[in-house]
Amino acid sequence: MKINAIITCVNYADFLCQTLPYNMQQVDAARIVTTPDDYLTDAVVWWEVTRGMEPSIAHWHVNEKLPMHSHHVTITKTNKFHENGAAFNKGKAINEAIFHPQAPMILDGWVLFIDADMVLPKDFRQVMMGLEPTLDPECLYGTPRFICPTAAEWRKFVAEGRPTEGVQGRPGWRKQHHRERGNHGSKGYFQLFHSKAKALRPGKWYPEDFDTAGGSDRAFYKYFEPSGKVGTLRDHVTPIEIHADYWNHVVDEWEEDGVNWKGRRTPYFV
Repeated sequence: MKINAIITCVNYADFLCQTLPYNMQQVDAARIVTTPDDYLTDAVVWWEVTRGMEPSIAHWHVNEKLPMHSHHVTITKTNKFHENGAAFNKGKAINEAIFHPQAPMILDGWVLFIDADMVLPKDFRQVMMGLEPTLDPECLYGTPRFICPTAAEWRKFVAEGRPTEGVQGRPGWRKQHHRERGNHGSKGYFQLFHSKAKALRPGKWYPEDFDTAGGSDRAFYKYFEPSGKVGTLRDHVTPIEIHADYWNHVVDEWEEDGVNWKGRRTPYFV
């Protein structure tokens, strides 16, 4: 089973350096999508995370004990996020990454849209290989997520040697569902589908009609919805979303979802 990840990471290098080493153990290849001036994301991918950083964030580190085959990670840097004055057109940028004329992605299996602050379970590949005979290549799959509440809690969790297991019952952690409780496929933090699915629009897989990140994931979900080809992996896969310490000014989980829809507003992972 082949899985290619497309990871949106604009000014999120502080989270990417925490998540990418784990996620690259679970996918065959990844393409990072960011803006031309996001040099820190370059640094993370090429293991140069301490070179040329601002002093306030120079203490970021990557767990070098974890294998990461960087030749399977590529970056698309694009101005499409802000084209025509858009605050954050995620769809245009993702499509540029997939169909870039100089470096198109070769996608012949399963594709995973995932955010830079998400960590896949340590048995994700094993679970997906076991599920492969039952997966519908015409279906869009989503899943709920565990929320790690703070950077300090994530570091504690990693120090215990359990980066993606033993989550249930930890103080402050919670499992987040959302409006589409039956399938979860409308949330862009985790959308899994097959590259040959008939619901995909040729040349423009992800909807481009949204000037913010809000709405494009739901619109992508609607491509699959009319045929009933939406499903959930909730009984098999629950990734972790790492949060920085910004709970005090988040009103509820729906505002929490939208806090970065126009670009990053949350603090650095410190």
